[in-house]
Amino acid sequence: MNAVQENPKCPYCQGELDIAPKRKKKCPLCGGFIFVRNGQLVTEDDANIEDWLVRLALFNITKADFDSNRQNLSKQFGSLASVNDTVWRLLNEQVMKRRSFHDIQMAYYEMARLASIEGKDPKPFCAEALITQLTELKSQGVRTVKVVGYGMRSDSSCKKCKSLHGKRFDIEIALRELPIPTVCEDEVGCKCSYVKAD
Repeated sequence: MNAVQENPKCPYCQGELDIAPKRKKKCPLCGGFIFVRNGQLVTEDDANIEDWLVRLALFNITKADFDSNRQNLSKQFGSLASVNDTVWRLLNEQVMKRRSFHDIQMAYYEMARLASIEGKDPKPFCAEALITQLTELKSQGVRTVKVVGYGMRSDSSCKKCKSLHGKRFDIEIALRELPIPTVCEDEVGCKCSYVKAD
């Protein structure tokens, strides 16, 4: 990791700082929260963008892609589009492109994560991710699937998902009833999955 910049300045007020913070810290001059990313002092907005770009790299989304989408959304809204609104648009584009089942599924999981961050219900997006997974298995000729609970050894699954771990379902029933994520009680979204049953 790069060293924190010399002659540090607050990214908000540009005031000179005595010491460059090594992690999130309030500016003593203006009160804005300073973040550190790649050795640079950045605003909360820029830190959020950097964090999302790491996650969006899976889809080959670049900073230029983000900036272009944000600019277009800002024109549409008549004011600067939020980071989250821009990420929503980028993820929706991934779903619409339908390049691969995997990309679509991962885009829905990222939507679930963003919904959770915004205090919204992530379950509908987890459901879409799992429908995508089941649809791919069905296209491969799979007729029976079983539930694989996420993090069974580390107690990461909720109790209801744990109760379904290893259970088998006809793929048509799984697609219609979606045992997971329907039963899931995890507030940040179900991370369990389906696999081909032996």
